Amino acid sequence: IVFASSASNLVPCDDDTLSDVFVRDPLSGAMSRVSDAAVSLSGATTEAYSEPAVSSDGAVVAFSGSSGQVYAVANGTARVVSSNAAGARGNGPSGAPQVPGLGTRVVFASQASNLLPQADGNGSLSDIYAKDLASGAVTLLSTGAGGVPANGASSAP
Repeated sequence: IVFASSASNLVPCDDDTLSDVFVRDPLSGAMSRVSDAAVSLSGATTEAYSEPAVSSDGAVVAFSGSSGQVYAVANGTARVVSSNAAGARGNGPSGAPQVPGLGTRVVFASQASNLLPQADGNGSLSDIYAKDLASGAVTLLSTGAGGVPANGASSAP
């Protein structure tokens, strides 16, 4: 079970009131603050985390940061999802992550214009992307017939 909370008494050493993402094991009752893994990636000393999503097997957790980036954590290792295949972070806000199936990819909305090798066709309007967590490949999902990019904003994957 994943959720976001600004409570500071759910796990030890949570010394701020910013929102964090937590995982609670329903069998053991163990609680962990999974957003801790993203702190070194955020580049910010303080960042709030929200919009958690989890894979069907619980192995991958994705969430949004107040920096406008989307992160994923698998086996304690975090990565920036809202980045292009070469690893450059998105240059616009991203959010609303979803982790379909077993978590081989994360689907998210973004206004970034640098996630694809070519222009996305609609400027800074929000699009829906999928990031393959193994290869790093980014796919534009909000396209019409023949792969033509959406001519309006897309949201809420």
